[in-house]
Amino acid sequence: MAISNLALKYKLQSLLRRGQKLNILGVDLGTTTCGLSISDSKGQKAYFDEQYTSIAAHNILKEINLKKDKKHKFQDTKQINDGLASILILQSFLDYLNQVKR
Repeated sequence: MAISNLALKYKLQSLLRRGQKLNILGVDLGTTTCGLSISDSKGQKAYFDEQYTSIAAHNILKEINLKKDKKHKFQDTKQINDGLASILILQSFLDYLNQVKR
């Protein structure tokens, strides 16, 4: 189950308070969900969300209305690209927070 954007923000802030630097570890384009992994400065998985919720990505995916065919596979490459663009938004946010902590 995906956590809310606000809950993710608090989770990231708590990790940053511990002196961790965060980066996108990976994006998993499954057949029914987009998964998001975030790593800490030691390369350990710090956060994972099967439903691909982020500060901006959740609403972006709603806006682009990511559709699946009857086999639950993503239909439109443009929709996937638009969704993945939100990864850059989250990475930019993490980079900003990492800089603020220096």
